[in-house]
Amino acid sequence: MGVDLGLIAPVKDGEVVSSSASTNSISNSHKQKNDLVSSDTFLQLLVAEMQNQDPLEPTSNTDWIAQYATFTQVSEIQGIGKDMESMSAQGLVGKEVVLNVEDAKGNREEVTGVVDYVTYEENKAYLSIEGKLYSASDLVAVLGEEYQEARRLAQDIADAMKELPEIEELTIAHKNAVVALKAAKEGMTQYQEKFADAEMLAKVDKYYSKMVDLVEAYNEKLAAAEAIEKENAEKEAANNVSSTDKDTETAGEENETPLN
Repeated sequence: MGVDLGLIAPVKDGEVVSSSASTNSISNSHKQKNDLVSSDTFLQLLVAEMQNQDPLEPTSNTDWIAQYATFTQVSEIQGIGKDMESMSAQGLVGKEVVLNVEDAKGNREEVTGVVDYVTYEENKAYLSIEGKLYSASDLVAVLGEEYQEARRLAQDIADAMKELPEIEELTIAHKNAVVALKAAKEGMTQYQEKFADAEMLAKVDKYYSKMVDLVEAYNEKLAAAEAIEKENAEKEAANNVSSTDKDTETAGEENETPLN
């Protein structure tokens, strides 16, 4: 399950050093920040509104206070949101995540990887994946441990199958590998099986069935060889006994004393 992580850029001395998906991720974050009205900007707008209000129907002091109070509440909520984002980002270290990032051409693409660490720039959290940075705001999913384990197991079985020859070239020497594959396949849960290719799992069964035939043939051949060896040993032992009896009989005849 390959994912192209090439569209991400490193950060050096707090600045992005190349144009890439992470560059755009960071620049987009800055854009979002600049789009927010700062406290100074709001006060400037408020003063301008007061200076240009209709003198016949001036805005009451209560209305000015209400506007400022509303702005203050929004600012506080935004600040709380940023703090929560920072705390949440710290909890992503070591987890596999899915990000939806924008490349240099403005196209969105999905990036998957394990978060190595979290860093901050201008109070914004950035996730380091494969040594490159993405804005935490691009996060769309955090993959659970069960999901990761199921995907790893499916990949391990696929990799192990690639190490084996075609089924016609299978030999008894591949016994341990085939048995291990069969055990892994049989140990999968229904959830884990969803991540593995059905044809590959069926191939594991075919390889195991072929190996059973090879083992049975090998055992039969071995048993036949042992039977022949045993038979030869018995014949040799019988010949040795026969030869010993003849030698004893000959020796007895030579020792007999003739009668006078």
